[in-house]
Amino acid sequence: MGIPRFYTKRQSDPYADQTYVQRASQPPGKSTPVTVLAPRSWSQTAVDILVQKYMRKTGVPQPGSDRVGRETDARQVFRRLADCWTIWGRRAGNYFLTEEDAQAFNDELQYMLAHQIGAPNSPQWFNTGLSVAYNIKGPAQGLWRWDPQQQDTVEVGDSYEYPQASACFIQSIADNLVNDNGIMNLWTREARLFKFGSGSGTNFSALRGKGERLSGGGTSSGLMSWLKIGDTAAGAIKSGGTTRRAAKMVILNIDHPDIEAFINLKVQEEQKVAALVVGSHLCATHLNTIMQAAWITEEGREFVQPNPKFNTGLNEAIRAARVARIPETYIQRALSFAKKGQRNFAFSVYDLGWEGEAYQTVTGQNANNSIRLTKAFLDAVKTDATWNLTHRTDDRIAKTVRARDLWDQICAAAWQCADPGIQYDDIINEWHTTPAQGTITASNPCVTGDTLVATVKGWRRIEDIASDTEIIGSDGHLHPINRSFITGFEHVWKVCTSDGYELNATINHLITTKNRGDVPVGELEHGDLLVLSPGHFGTRSVQPNLAFAIGLAVGDGCVSHFDTKYGRRSNLTLTMHHDEAPVLATAAAGIQRQKDLHYALARCQSRYVPRPTSVSHVPTTSRVTCGAPAVIKDFSTYAILDEGSDNKRFTPAAFQLDKPSLAQVLRGLYTADGTVANYGDKSQYIALDSCSLTLLQQVQVLLLSFGIKSKLYRDRRGGSTIAELPSGKGSYRPYVVKEMYSLRISRSSRLLFEREIGFHPDSPKAARLRQLNAEVECYQDTLTTKFERLEWAAQTIVYDLTEPATQHFVANGFVVHNCSEFLSNDDTSCNLASLNLVTFLKPDGSLDLDAYRHAIRLWTIALDITVFMASYPSRAIAERTAKLRQLGLGYANLGAVLMRMGLPYDSDQARAVAQGLTAILTGEAYATSADLARELGPFEYYAENRDAMLRVIRNHHHAAHGQSEGYEGLSVLPRPLSTALCPAVLAEAARNSWETALRKGSVSGFRNAQVTVLAPTGTIGLVMDCDTTGVEPDFSLVKYKTLAGGGTMKLINESVPLALRTLGYPATAADSMTRYIVGTGTLQDCPTISVNRLRQCGLSDAVIDRIEATLPSVLDVTMAITPEIVGLEWCHQQLGVSSEEVQSPHFSLLQRLGFSPEDIATASRSACGTLTIEGAPALKAEHLPVFDCAVPGGTLGTRSIAPDGHVKMLGAVQPFISGGISKTINVPATANVDDIAHVFTLAYELGIKCVAVYRDGSKLSQPLNAIGAGELAQAVEQHDIPKVAQHLASLSVERGKHRPLPNKRKGYTQKAIIGGHKLYIRTGEYTDGTLGEIFLDMHKEGAAFRSLMNCFAIAISMGLQYGVPLEEFVEAFTIMRFEPNGPVSGHNQIKMATSIMDYVMRDLAINYLNRQDLANIKMTGEDMRGDSVKPYIKTTPLRETAPLSMLDRELAEQARAKGYTGDPCPECLRFTLVQRGTCKTCVSCGANSGGCS
Repeated sequence: MGIPRFYTKRQSDPYADQTYVQRASQPPGKSTPVTVLAPRSWSQTAVDILVQKYMRKTGVPQPGSDRVGRETDARQVFRRLADCWTIWGRRAGNYFLTEEDAQAFNDELQYMLAHQIGAPNSPQWFNTGLSVAYNIKGPAQGLWRWDPQQQDTVEVGDSYEYPQASACFIQSIADNLVNDNGIMNLWTREARLFKFGSGSGTNFSALRGKGERLSGGGTSSGLMSWLKIGDTAAGAIKSGGTTRRAAKMVILNIDHPDIEAFINLKVQEEQKVAALVVGSHLCATHLNTIMQAAWITEEGREFVQPNPKFNTGLNEAIRAARVARIPETYIQRALSFAKKGQRNFAFSVYDLGWEGEAYQTVTGQNANNSIRLTKAFLDAVKTDATWNLTHRTDDRIAKTVRARDLWDQICAAAWQCADPGIQYDDIINEWHTTPAQGTITASNPCVTGDTLVATVKGWRRIEDIASDTEIIGSDGHLHPINRSFITGFEHVWKVCTSDGYELNATINHLITTKNRGDVPVGELEHGDLLVLSPGHFGTRSVQPNLAFAIGLAVGDGCVSHFDTKYGRRSNLTLTMHHDEAPVLATAAAGIQRQKDLHYALARCQSRYVPRPTSVSHVPTTSRVTCGAPAVIKDFSTYAILDEGSDNKRFTPAAFQLDKPSLAQVLRGLYTADGTVANYGDKSQYIALDSCSLTLLQQVQVLLLSFGIKSKLYRDRRGGSTIAELPSGKGSYRPYVVKEMYSLRISRSSRLLFEREIGFHPDSPKAARLRQLNAEVECYQDTLTTKFERLEWAAQTIVYDLTEPATQHFVANGFVVHNCSEFLSNDDTSCNLASLNLVTFLKPDGSLDLDAYRHAIRLWTIALDITVFMASYPSRAIAERTAKLRQLGLGYANLGAVLMRMGLPYDSDQARAVAQGLTAILTGEAYATSADLARELGPFEYYAENRDAMLRVIRNHHHAAHGQSEGYEGLSVLPRPLSTALCPAVLAEAARNSWETALRKGSVSGFRNAQVTVLAPTGTIGLVMDCDTTGVEPDFSLVKYKTLAGGGTMKLINESVPLALRTLGYPATAADSMTRYIVGTGTLQDCPTISVNRLRQCGLSDAVIDRIEATLPSVLDVTMAITPEIVGLEWCHQQLGVSSEEVQSPHFSLLQRLGFSPEDIATASRSACGTLTIEGAPALKAEHLPVFDCAVPGGTLGTRSIAPDGHVKMLGAVQPFISGGISKTINVPATANVDDIAHVFTLAYELGIKCVAVYRDGSKLSQPLNAIGAGELAQAVEQHDIPKVAQHLASLSVERGKHRPLPNKRKGYTQKAIIGGHKLYIRTGEYTDGTLGEIFLDMHKEGAAFRSLMNCFAIAISMGLQYGVPLEEFVEAFTIMRFEPNGPVSGHNQIKMATSIMDYVMRDLAINYLNRQDLANIKMTGEDMRGDSVKPYIKTTPLRETAPLSMLDRELAEQARAKGYTGDPCPECLRFTLVQRGTCKTCVSCGANSGGCS
């Protein structure tokens, strides 16, 4: 291909316009920085990424010496990447027309890398070019590559020569433990990927659910146990050997039996983290308090008093520990330590850090979880229908649930912990470019090893095809293939037809039908016409009479074994009726000739003369016998004759006979056991009866080689095991018999049988067949058979092969699709690259579309070359990647471009610009792919997918032309390009790109099945100095990014001043607003904490210089003016503060220096900025949306992009991306579960393929946002445990989970009269005393109103049982006014009600929430504090000590079982209260509720 230059000139240096200087980077944990040559224009962040992650650290020859070391110049990295792509482009051929094209390609890529225009995914930076540039070698890593010359996969011996270069892998998994493609094998394959910096996604829906039966007995432990193992393994690997985390996606179908556990996996694990953090601090605090309290001082002497009876402080500490639920064993352990004189209890405490022990202890933190939803499920949610969860082994229903309940669980889980994400199965597959390889289901279709495949050498078992051969395709011709291979251990199903043909295959294997084309086995319908095909004859030849004798022996012969004094001998016997003695004579002649051949040499040497073979006769039968071992061996080569009549069968050698030999074998068999039937009324057929079902099934397949169709009938004896048979003495007698089967040939196939096979001419059957065919006409038979049913067969090893010409082969007589390529999405990979959109933005704000198209073209070529040069973690991935050639070109900095153009991210105009840019990206990439196909050929599976792929291309084309109709095969219509809002030049360029792609692709096809994705590309976005990644908006105007390996990087949005200039603000105003956001970075002119004020406080100029140097990198002045920066010694001497005070989290140095909180806040805004543009001077209100980010900025910011704005952007660009889009929908912390459901629903309606939601504060550990998590971490640090517990409690959502009431339950009945109307309230409680249901009964009232109140009570009860807080009902219905209303009589505390509902809710609030504020008469003597209120528990006069929700409800249950009330004693806190009349008395300490003795 011709490669034009755009950025460089011929024979010029790609780096000529750059200045390279020494740049230092400080790796985390290292004492000395690393110095390299890098562009002066690069930010420190970009240099850090390059140095710490991407530059090779060993094995690089050092200039001027024999030593090896690390890369020291950024240009070394750029050159090795570009050189490697160029070299492999030359090796592959036709990528470059001339050497100048190759050099131009190399120079242009080096330029784009150095100028941050484009970048490949991280694995390329890690691995590509190390062998080419530095001759670095490495041992085999179990990697594979596709060799186009051999047309086969070969194992890679040097992992650097063929680098692992793809970022994204989709891997399949089979439901077995240790076999290829099994569970443990997946962890190994993932490890290979993570080691080299790649990510992996797998659909685990093939694995059995918990409790399903295992093939060897017992039951499965379920999916969750295996996911925990895989998650732990992934967490131990740092991708590429650096700080980059392993990227892992776990997917599960919505019908999996373990789907509910999967949905809530991370919710439960996050709760474990919360429990570990809070529990560890509680334990540490209380245990140390106990040990300190054990020490007392009397008369100036300090000693240990471990007896709480004599140590009041210790008694109180122990009681407090028990209230906090500290385990009793630890309390006793603390006392034991105290007795030994120890003062401190060494108890490990955990924090909320992502790398902390708490998170390392739980599972699920190293993967993103997604659920694959179907349209059928979403429809069931809409209609409130049920949904079946099915077993993996047999598709039986494991459980039936309400679809809405499952939906609610998904939304609640995403609300709580940001997982799972959603994938919309139907939308994904409707845009699928290679459906001939099957739907994208992450499945593994194959056939069993005993499947007979029609090959050039006859019918061969697929497990025996161990070398290259030729097989019959769907066109009936031979085509070359490679060997078969094992693909896993799978559940297989038996396809049963009306004619008895059978095939064992996985549920998703494609089988060819006449009426519907290729159909997965699991989707076959009764009456489908399955296509049969003749096989091919083999090459083995047997002399005709011997072949006839073999067939005769299969029918009427046997081999017997007996012992003699000379050893074990065998004997072959053929027996027939004496009327068919001439037939036996033919067999005898064949046997005799074979003897003569075997013993010719012995005869010549007169050593051995074999006994002649002849026919012997008895009264009713004739017989031929042979004891010659060599002849018996010949018979045994082709048939099993010594295992009984019901086990007779042909060996694999019989399926490799040539046509004449096979015809003679079948002639002998039919002559022995066949019959000719002519019973009239269309009952004319040739039958072969046998008690060996296997034999008849084999014959049925062998007949197909002649084009003869037959039908197999089973159980011809009707289950009877006794039959009257000839005794051999001229009479009949009963015999025990075996079941009989019959294979029948009718219609035109009997004519074909007579011509191709027939009976022995001396057999009466031959004459009867001639007469039948002459006298009775027949219908034309077709090689199709009707599908009847599926039967589960077994779980076994399955096999795979690939026929490249027609993508079909013949298996057991059926035409089936290439099973190996059914999973187009499983076992494939995609190498990514990203373009920095900001680099195509001209100073005037317009886009350089020529440069954009040029970059797209070159990066598409580079990515396609990468497919050719790379290695892969398994044979299957290597082969499928080479044959699909999926690419993942994307872009970054869309949010920055929109902001610099002065467009709000959440606006129709911004979405139109994004559509135009994305349409050009994919359109130009496909046009380049078509050019590559012209030169190098389309991807291997293009031919069979041509119509489907062009349909998808046409849909892209329609969307780019702004068309709202005319789409093909889509259930959800896409959002087309808004031609009215998109800039005219951009829209025209998008249309032209797709016109070119469709025109060229229609002629030449496409080189790649997929060309674009929008990935997050976080790390390569940083190396390109991008403010935003992928399609994301900016996260905030000023933010910190935390790396997994430690350390932080401050990213300041440099787009703000450019956006202000675009919006027309003068430079002075723009500078003022920029300073308002990021601050001045100095205290020189600060109105409250100035440099002079600090000098007056006694700080030296050296200290002030350190403060000034720190200010530009912090968010608050308190982070720059700390005891560590000022000097701890100075704080001790000048301020008189102790080390303990300094270390206290409440200590504020600035406040100790005399500055007020208002002074500090003002100084922070001046020096460090407000972190938001809201409130900036001179900013017009209509321009505020331009600067909206994913989250509000700083403490003053309130604006952020609405969740719908994120979703709409996804919906706008999805029609122009051939793959998926990685995008997180940010929702505020105040969002509820319904908001999450709305996002998921809107995403589906807009045609988005997949979506994930992140609610601010939903994770206990947040790398970029300290809102919520930061406050929680601070509370933990300050040992403010109640605050921690309160925050953690707010993280859980119980809505959607039904809590059933006990069959026998307590409650109360309250009678009252409201406005003259009598009302009874009856309540039902849970065992813990919380409210679970209400009943309302009215008297002397109309039936309609009485029924209405009954329905109201039912609605309230259902809400309570599903977790709706009683407080919500109280707030909603109190003070509601309607009749009847007025005075209330019969109630002690409520004397007036505005309605029946108002009265009911007041009563419940008083009794279960202690809401005395809602009572007209307040009860005296009760604790009215809010923290004493139990959740919906009836109050008692007994003084409250702690909410029951903070106590162990199991202890309360145990106490009730022992006869106690179940309430804690207010004094000793033991659950030993007994009811004595109206009082409660504690039998442990004697305390009572007052007024009782």
